[in-house]
Amino acid sequence: MKIVHREHSAYKDPVMDLYIASFPRSSSDKIALSKYLDEFLKEENALFAIDNDQLFGALLYSPIHEDKDLPSLITENFNTQKCVYIAEMMVSENSRGKGIGSQLLESFFINIDKNQYSDAFIRVWDQNEVAIGLYKKMGFIPYTEIDQVKTYPDGNGTFLMKKIYLHKKL
Repeated sequence: MKIVHREHSAYKDPVMDLYIASFPRSSSDKIALSKYLDEFLKEENALFAIDNDQLFGALLYSPIHEDKDLPSLITENFNTQKCVYIAEMMVSENSRGKGIGSQLLESFFINIDKNQYSDAFIRVWDQNEVAIGLYKKMGFIPYTEIDQVKTYPDGNGTFLMKKIYLHKKL
């Protein structure tokens, strides 16, 4: 398994498939999803876990001020121009528990421009205990929370999903 950070256009379709498999509730509008992923890929703000040209995981990031749900507690206490946001972290279901998420995060911390960014944030569903455990193990600490309105996969109604923002000094 290797982690790559390079030209990303070749990985768009596999990343889209991985996203849909990882977040089925959020991926019903494939056109919107394609545009969303294009923003990361065109800026090369992505790391990929690859083995034999097969994608097993991805980490997508951006400056935190691009997060449309950014809580005021962060904007009031951090220079958002110096904060990076890990917007998506995905590992294929059959590859989870094999250290791929840790490898992606370690590579991210090694490769992120620390002259440009001083702090990192990641947001996770409060029920995703495995991911929260990984992020804490990698040095993130819970900082604040938000509630997001999500639509049920069948399109019938909405529900609130609590998300935790975790912070790490780079």
